[in-house]
Amino acid sequence: MEEEFIGLIKQLLFRNNWEEVNQVLNKNQQLIVPRLLKVMAEVAQYFADNNNLNAANVLLNLILQLGEFLGSSQMPPTRRKETADILLQIGIRWYEINLFPPALQCLQQTLSIYCEIKDRQGEAKSLNHLGIAYGSLGQYERGIECFQQSLKIAREIRDRQKEAISLGNLGIAYYSLGQYERGIECFQQSLEIAREIKDRKGEAYSLGSLGIAYHSLKQYERGIELQQQSLKIAREIKDRQKEFTSLNYLGIAYGYLGQDERAIEFFQQHLKIAREIKDRQKEANSLCNLGNAYYSLGQYEQAIEFHKQSLEVAREIKDRQEEASSLHNLGTIYRSLGQYEQAIEFQKQSLEITREIKDRLGEASSLNKLGIAYHSLGQYEQAIEFHKQSLAIKQKIKDCQGEANSLNNLGLAYHSLGQYEQALDLHKQSLEIARKIKDRQIRAISLHNLGNACYSLGQYELAIKYLQESLAIKQKIKDRQGEAYSLGNLGNARYSLGQYEQAIKLYEKSLEIAREIKDRKGEANSLGSLGNACYSLEQYERAIKFHEQSLEILREIKDRQGEANCLGNLGGAYRSLGQYERAIAYCQESIKIVNPKTMPVECAMMAENLGYLEFTQGNWANAIAAYTKAIEATEILRTGGRTDDRRQEILEKAINVYANTIQCFVNTGQYAEALTYAEQYRNRQLVDLMYSKDVVYSKGEASPEVAKLWQQYEQIERQLDNLRFNNEARNYNQEMVDAANSRQIKPSGEKKNDSITALEAKKQEKYRQIRKLDRVLAEGLAVTPLKFTQLQNLVRDSATTAIVSFFSTKEDTYAFVLIGDRVDLHRCGQGFDELQGWLEEKWFQSYTWYSLPESDRQPLSNIAAAKLLKCNVSIVEDVEPEIDEVVVLFKDGTSKSVDESEFDQLYNQLMSTYKWDKQMPSNLKEISQRLQLDKLVEKLTGIQELIIIPHLYLHQIPFAALPLADNQYLGDKFLIRTQSSCQTLDFCTQRPPISTQTPAYGIVEDTQEDLPCSSFEAQKVAQIYNVATDKYLQGTTATVSTYKQLLKQVQGLLSSHHAKSRFDNSLESALILADGRITLSDLLSPAFRFPDLDEVFLSCCETNLGTTEITDDTMTLNTGFLCAGARGVISSLWAVDDLATSLFSLFYHQKRKAGLNRPQALQKAQQDLRHLTGKEFEREYYQDLEQLLNEKLQLASQKTAAAKQKRDGCAENAPEYQQLQAEYEKRVRLEERISGTRDIRLKAVCEQEHPFEHPEYWSGFICAGLR
Repeated sequence: MEEEFIGLIKQLLFRNNWEEVNQVLNKNQQLIVPRLLKVMAEVAQYFADNNNLNAANVLLNLILQLGEFLGSSQMPPTRRKETADILLQIGIRWYEINLFPPALQCLQQTLSIYCEIKDRQGEAKSLNHLGIAYGSLGQYERGIECFQQSLKIAREIRDRQKEAISLGNLGIAYYSLGQYERGIECFQQSLEIAREIKDRKGEAYSLGSLGIAYHSLKQYERGIELQQQSLKIAREIKDRQKEFTSLNYLGIAYGYLGQDERAIEFFQQHLKIAREIKDRQKEANSLCNLGNAYYSLGQYEQAIEFHKQSLEVAREIKDRQEEASSLHNLGTIYRSLGQYEQAIEFQKQSLEITREIKDRLGEASSLNKLGIAYHSLGQYEQAIEFHKQSLAIKQKIKDCQGEANSLNNLGLAYHSLGQYEQALDLHKQSLEIARKIKDRQIRAISLHNLGNACYSLGQYELAIKYLQESLAIKQKIKDRQGEAYSLGNLGNARYSLGQYEQAIKLYEKSLEIAREIKDRKGEANSLGSLGNACYSLEQYERAIKFHEQSLEILREIKDRQGEANCLGNLGGAYRSLGQYERAIAYCQESIKIVNPKTMPVECAMMAENLGYLEFTQGNWANAIAAYTKAIEATEILRTGGRTDDRRQEILEKAINVYANTIQCFVNTGQYAEALTYAEQYRNRQLVDLMYSKDVVYSKGEASPEVAKLWQQYEQIERQLDNLRFNNEARNYNQEMVDAANSRQIKPSGEKKNDSITALEAKKQEKYRQIRKLDRVLAEGLAVTPLKFTQLQNLVRDSATTAIVSFFSTKEDTYAFVLIGDRVDLHRCGQGFDELQGWLEEKWFQSYTWYSLPESDRQPLSNIAAAKLLKCNVSIVEDVEPEIDEVVVLFKDGTSKSVDESEFDQLYNQLMSTYKWDKQMPSNLKEISQRLQLDKLVEKLTGIQELIIIPHLYLHQIPFAALPLADNQYLGDKFLIRTQSSCQTLDFCTQRPPISTQTPAYGIVEDTQEDLPCSSFEAQKVAQIYNVATDKYLQGTTATVSTYKQLLKQVQGLLSSHHAKSRFDNSLESALILADGRITLSDLLSPAFRFPDLDEVFLSCCETNLGTTEITDDTMTLNTGFLCAGARGVISSLWAVDDLATSLFSLFYHQKRKAGLNRPQALQKAQQDLRHLTGKEFEREYYQDLEQLLNEKLQLASQKTAAAKQKRDGCAENAPEYQQLQAEYEKRVRLEERISGTRDIRLKAVCEQEHPFEHPEYWSGFICAGLR
């Protein structure tokens, strides 16, 4: 019969479709019997084992179809029962080999047949196995339903044995949900029945299950006691299977007690039995457990060997679950060895298998381990993504214990990102779950992590309280290893508080436990901590002894990461003893271990330490070798950053590495390399954004997810515009101070509106989400820094063009001058603090104070007091002069005194300094002297054009207005383009030529209708370029939508209206349009990309003024337009004068129309404005301006009258009266402003010899991008 079955199966497998299959079955009806199903299942498994999955699947489907037929009501009851019995065995086998979906179908068929033929015993048996299958899929609640039904039937038919089995299975399901006490209740009842019916096997299994449950409650001794009882019975009844299981769990329990050597004894017995009974699956499991035990002992090589053996067996027997487990464990060990990339590779293989076999718990575990590995690599955002995926699975399958662990790991990742509040919240959630499921170990871990988070938040007492609670629990549950770690971390807390003696006592207790339980890694860690504490007490020799002992152990257990850290600590100790050669030798050993790719965090830190040691000893070449390795590691870490903020943070931490590298290259005369590294460091965020737009998304495509987020972003922007409009109407008196002379909107009213602040935060979060999905961040793409040959290419086409790149180090400020193939060096003679500190105080701080409305300015007396007391001015309430002293009153009610003479001296100095416009000429002269500009010019013989790359606060300086010794300005001697970095210029050079043959020009004029002279400028430029009316937006027609549409239609644009720079949030710097704003974050987003845009003239205030970041990122509206696609941008460095800017723009556009390139037109316009006499102004421009202002005044008068009429027609107590009054006052002020410009300003200009010779008028605009 068997041969006939095989023959039939062969025929069935060679059919092309189900119709042919049915024909074969019809011809062989005599063979369609229940036994056929059994043979088919055996053949299917054979095919699956030999990777013939198609054939296996065909047979699986046939078994289910034939089972349905053979178990149907048209068959006799005996055949139906036989079919059900065979299907039950097949279903059990299928879930044992992880074929869960077909196993469930098979068992459900079985149950259905037993129910129909009223076989109550079979029904109970099927329900039990269905419950087990659901449990294997993590569907424990469905499993419980099956077990409860099975239990009910067993009790109804008085089958005590099946009742005990059902109770045992129910207990396992509750246990799997983390409901250990309910599980124990079921196991206890099962045990009582087993003893009552003298079922020794059942008794052994119930005792074993109880042991496991108590183990999970961290009652390890109780668990061991029960397992030993179970083991004794198993040996008495010669149940090798149960003996095997008990040995396994005894090994695990002793491992949790820190008695790893005892655990190994049990695992070795376990392995011996597995090999005796030739159970390859159990052999693999035994090898795996032995690997885990040796891992706990810190014997990593031995652990790896056992896990590799386990993996080999698993693959031989095609046990995918055990294979995944072995890969998972290997990944864990390699992570502990600091071999993170190897660890990630193993975990990814494990993850792939768990997903393939639908092992949700295993999948969650692999995701968790991947998160931990990426955390170790310093890629915290990537770690968070994996932990979130792991958490979602654990929540879905109701793995409460796993959920708590994932929350803890997420908290640790956020902690590493410095998001301590978020970390605190996640650890609290974990603690809540731990308390709910009564898991004391997780509770202890959560408390420990809470302690660390509180410590980072500066809540030291609370931190110690949490850590002590954690320690108490670990002592109570006799978790000796955990106790040692808690003592160590309490020591760390005391250490960080400077309580070194207390820390040492705690470290010594930790060391004692580690030695007692033979935890070699823990012992090494404790010795290292003792070394660090002694170091802080300046007991360097004692510190060295501890570190040497730690090093010996770390080398013995082959913990390469720990070894590298220890060597670094030894280097630090010898450095403090002044033994620099030994210090360097140890640091060099450390560097040999850490690899930038596999240990980037450690490599960046240790290479920096070695570099600094070599640097301080004047070993420039060695310092360069170390620092460049640190930079390589930093770049890997930065590329791994998944947000702009994270990438910036990594770069900020590396500023000293880059600065010292540059200094070393300068000291060795390698100026080309110094320039290359200076350019590599600066402006990286903008470079990423330009790379994203120009290369990654060159065709403008965006994912649906990004499109949806952008829609939400724009909705928030519209809400902001509505709020700002209403807010500005209420605060118009403050907002528009001096608007007649400036194209700047003042920030006073907006700052005070909490609703706007909240919405801005919401909008920026949406922007961060959009950025996070950018492929450069999401895929960890790296923009390759420019090589020196690429820097040369930027000036290769012109022998008369030089790049002058500034960079301030601690020692000096350098100007690297690239002409042709060589780099010359100019030393300014002022280090970072001298130059950049001076610029910050004398230029930036005085300008920010000067540019504010008077109502928003901090009193200079408060600023002077804060400077003397070295505190933040925001906490000063008032200053009161008294005899011989000045009393400073603080907002918290306290006060301090300062010396009266010191106060008066500083106050008078500030009075002079903070008159920014008056001090500008003298400040520019001093900047020129500080930069030793005349000496720099001597190096520029034959040069006609400078591409200047400023550094930090130099970005705010008008280089064209820096005076030279020959009574010329730098801008007279050279054409100047000012770039944020060489790499941003390179992106502009890589853009293709403008596609259109007839470039179109567009104009946006006076969007708020309150700039008296903007219309003059716009109309004149419109005549020069013959601008079409549909490309000329005036006043209310210049909306956000029409502005963006215009950018798509033109190649050149004049944007003449208000703009606003935001020092508190550069991404909110904005162009002010009729119905809203276009912010910097808009320009940087995927929605703003204009590949045919050639030139933008931003005739507005502060369009190239932004905050100065240590990373030298110039995030301004100027760079925003370059990022959006413009080849060149003309932008302003401060709040420019309305009349002067109108004339300057006219001169510039006349020169451009005449054929001059951008820097040439800029230079000529600056000179023309500076040299313009009052008489020339009166003769050439006065009449046109007066006529225009007359027209404006007439229109303004009409609007004022209409506003007055509307206000007068409203009752004073009406809700809208205040708004109407504000509108009327606004109209009156605008009318006064226009008349003031016409009657006072124009006439005053005519009477002056050179009315615009002050640098404030002519030097505020710069040229960026291409010529």
